[in-house]
Amino acid sequence: MHIGNFIVEDFKEKQNLDFASSHLDTNVLNFICSDEGSKYEVVKSVVLSVKKIDPENFLTDFHVKWAMECIGYAYSLPLEMSSTIMNAITIYNTWLTNPSKRPGCINTNEAYYQREMLGHMSLIFLDRSADPIYAELCTQVLKIFRSIVRKNLLVKENTCFLLKLCLLSFGPILSVNSDLSKKISGEMSRSLYEMFLRIEEREEILWKELCKNFSKWIINNDVMISWDSVAVSLTEKIINYLYGEGTDNMIINFKDEGDVAIVITFEHCILAWNYLVLNVLESTCKMLFEPIIHKNLVKAVSKIVGVFINVSSLRIRNRKVAIPVERIDSSEPVLNLSRICKDFHINYIEGRCSLPIPAIKDIIDIFGEWLFTQTERQGAFIHGQAEAISSLCKIFYKTSGTVPNQYLGKFYKVLFKSFKQASESNFQVAERILKYSVRLLTQDHRGIRVLLHRSCIFKVIGPYIMSREIPQRTKNYCYQILASIIPILKPYTKQGILTTVNESLIFAVTAENEANNIVLLFWTVCSYISIVEEQDILENLVKCIVNKVLLMEYTDKKLYLDCLNVISMVPLMFVCPSMISDGIAKDVVNKFIPNILRKTSKNLTDTLYISVLNMLMHWAFKFPTVLMDSNVKIQIFEALAGLKNFDRMKEYVNFIELTLLNNFGKNFPEYRFCGCDATIITNSFISTTFQNNIKHFLYKNKAVISIYNADESALIVIRNQIGRYVWKFKPTYGPSSIKSQPPLNLRITPHNKITKDPNLSPNNQKPDLSSSELKVFKKLSHLYIKSESSIKSFKPTITKLKPQIQPTSLNQESQIRSLLCHLGFFNQDQLQDLSLLHNSEIQQTLQELDSINNKEFFIIPIFYLDQPESEEPEIIKKFPSYPQSYLELLKQMGLFLNSSNNSQELFRSAFNLIEKYNGVILLREYYYEIVTISPSLCDTLRPFYIDEFLQYSQLVVIWNQRNPQPNSLKNPIIIDSYRFKKKTVILLTPLRNNIIRVNLIGTETNCGPLLDNMLVPLYLIGKFITRTIASFYSNATSRLALSQRRIEILNFLKDLSRKSESLSINKLSSVVSHTFSKSIK
Repeated sequence: MHIGNFIVEDFKEKQNLDFASSHLDTNVLNFICSDEGSKYEVVKSVVLSVKKIDPENFLTDFHVKWAMECIGYAYSLPLEMSSTIMNAITIYNTWLTNPSKRPGCINTNEAYYQREMLGHMSLIFLDRSADPIYAELCTQVLKIFRSIVRKNLLVKENTCFLLKLCLLSFGPILSVNSDLSKKISGEMSRSLYEMFLRIEEREEILWKELCKNFSKWIINNDVMISWDSVAVSLTEKIINYLYGEGTDNMIINFKDEGDVAIVITFEHCILAWNYLVLNVLESTCKMLFEPIIHKNLVKAVSKIVGVFINVSSLRIRNRKVAIPVERIDSSEPVLNLSRICKDFHINYIEGRCSLPIPAIKDIIDIFGEWLFTQTERQGAFIHGQAEAISSLCKIFYKTSGTVPNQYLGKFYKVLFKSFKQASESNFQVAERILKYSVRLLTQDHRGIRVLLHRSCIFKVIGPYIMSREIPQRTKNYCYQILASIIPILKPYTKQGILTTVNESLIFAVTAENEANNIVLLFWTVCSYISIVEEQDILENLVKCIVNKVLLMEYTDKKLYLDCLNVISMVPLMFVCPSMISDGIAKDVVNKFIPNILRKTSKNLTDTLYISVLNMLMHWAFKFPTVLMDSNVKIQIFEALAGLKNFDRMKEYVNFIELTLLNNFGKNFPEYRFCGCDATIITNSFISTTFQNNIKHFLYKNKAVISIYNADESALIVIRNQIGRYVWKFKPTYGPSSIKSQPPLNLRITPHNKITKDPNLSPNNQKPDLSSSELKVFKKLSHLYIKSESSIKSFKPTITKLKPQIQPTSLNQESQIRSLLCHLGFFNQDQLQDLSLLHNSEIQQTLQELDSINNKEFFIIPIFYLDQPESEEPEIIKKFPSYPQSYLELLKQMGLFLNSSNNSQELFRSAFNLIEKYNGVILLREYYYEIVTISPSLCDTLRPFYIDEFLQYSQLVVIWNQRNPQPNSLKNPIIIDSYRFKKKTVILLTPLRNNIIRVNLIGTETNCGPLLDNMLVPLYLIGKFITRTIASFYSNATSRLALSQRRIEILNFLKDLSRKSESLSINKLSSVVSHTFSKSIK
């Protein structure tokens, strides 16, 4: 008696159901009681009596069978007799789950009686009216089924029977979307899947029927949710076994129930995964469902795909893996697979192979056809289509490996089609694609940059950013995509992409109000400037970000400072500053001065003032001709004078004034005011000037002027409150030696000596003169002859003095002062303020003055990683050869210096590092210096340790070469070490076509212009790194502290000069007094 053969007519027919048969001797109740009322009364009485009596009172099988026929009939009673049904459920629950409390004769033939009871209980699932108590009765029966299986009480002979019974009983309910199915489909599907997994029955007929019914049952969403939970857990079980720890436990996270632990062998796991995942995908690939069902199904499959993706992502980060467990009770094929996996992991741990990771090709082989098919759905299926495309995008950017061309072609075709569709109608598909395209576009797949075509991703980015109807979330994805790809867009100029980017950026910066997005857009503009050369575009971009800052409220100080930092970096990012109009710089200065510097609002803190001044100083340095505009100059110095009224700002304002005055024009020779390099001075002028090779003068307490004489040239070095400046000039031997005109054409033309002709005298000259002119000429000639004879006869008497102190030659000092005046360093009336300093007294002081760098000084370590798994021994070793792209990076970082060209005078900031490593790279910009150190640069035999390089900097650059797997997504293992925990790492990964992917890892990753997940062309990578270093470390007040120390030293030299002059005067006075008194005697 069960749901398939209960009624009288069914009993008369022979049943051909697999695993379930009928019994004619269990139809006594139908034979005796002809009307329903009599049956109900008999059943009610018998069920109540059986519940009360002791099970031992059942003496024979006949008694048990008669009682069971009545109890079984109770499961088909109407809901009005729910109490009787509940008593029947209680009786069978006791007899099935507690052997000690059931009739003894049942134990003698347990398989038969268990099968009968299960069949009777299936009658509860006969169609009845939708009533809450009915759902509760069904749920109680389902719990008994699960309890029998969980407690291993199911007799082996009944395993197939129970599974078949459940398929027969559950099918009519799950196949319709009724009130009852909505209430119990979740519990029913969970019970069914759990029984199929726990029983480990491998009858193909049952598994195929389960998979066949799946497409009918998913009309109830709870069935799909249960299936997804089981499929995900099976997938995790298999992946854990193949790629890590293989255990018998499998955890299924059922909705509304929580975690359910199931012990399952690996063989049965493979079987279940084959049917519940692969067969289900195959059977549903081309089936048409309702749009909501289609959407939920694609989401469920995406979760299964996500298991593979998560393992791949986990393997990118984690390095330690467990070895699969080899079970001796497994079948031979599984044992062989287990041994293969174990050997693979042992080889990895011992360093003989790379870490196994699910590859793109393997995942696409399993899920590709199904997902690509779902992307073809359109119209009402747009949500499922979007989910399928999203899943494909995640596969292509989160997993590694080489992708076959046929898959790449399909994928690109889907994206092109989807973006076209999204631009014409619904933006929801594009939103999902944009979300994952942020990372997708930075991958190294063959042909991936084809997505940057104007008919693909840029077909939606521009319109979406400039649309007021698109959600902010979607715009954020567009911002992130632009920030990541904008440095590589220069080759796409002919497609009109840059026009779209320009319009989109200006609109976005103007309209955006969220702080993080504003900073991201500002850095994006800064990066965009590095590839644009059009004057009008640059002017519009700079005006846009400047106007945005001027309209900001000062309450959000962090945002304000971040934006000022970006504007300060903009002058350094221009492709060629000399090609840029001064109008851009004037616009910046003119707008900030009246709107910010002159304001005395209490909301403006010292930090904000200093940041503004620092920003203006950067623009003035890069565009010095701005200060030639008298109006701009007046505005700047009037504003600075106003800020001096604030005592807390006075020192920094003075520093800014001195810096502007000292550095104005230094970068542009045509506008130099203070002398010039390579000024040509004749040898006759300089031959007697530098007899002692070096002279030092102090100008008030402002500067020390030193003149150094070499064999063929001389140097003028000015050390002032800001820094040290050097000019060089060289002697020439006549006009013929001048090969080129100097910038200012400052030179003294030598005059050749005129040889006197003895035959030519006033007496024998016969000039062509008039008579009156001839008379005057003869008189002058006579006067000349008399003067000449008088001079020859004059013999002066010279008295030689022998003073005790030999004074400095005034003639020599006078010539030096004249030289400084001639070169334009001083006016004639300023020469009296020059005090001569003695070398022996100031040599040590000058060395200290020179040791104070007038620029910010940064030391950056760069490490080359041949493989992501490289650890400390490999990261600090020097390889025999390096890739050309890595060498190009080092070349862009500056000038290579080693012991052969180490000069403490020229490279004082890097002198000690050159001596230590015998190989560094020095880069000098107008306000900072960067020294790059790297094991690949060192040329010394002594061993190095990684801490030697890390001690200098919070910022570290790592080149991730990824040998021998160029498509690997693994992060270097060294980053996970404790040494890098508090560092900010710039990870550089070379891609195809000389493109570098940048990832920022660590505590501070928003320094700019480099951003996380940014693509930078190789020819720009050095520029971006050095600007990021400057942005990361830049501290305007640090240069002020250095300047104050220089001022202290110059004041000390002034005091020293005064004491020296006083002492010289006193000595001279004593000598004169002594000589005068002696002569009187």
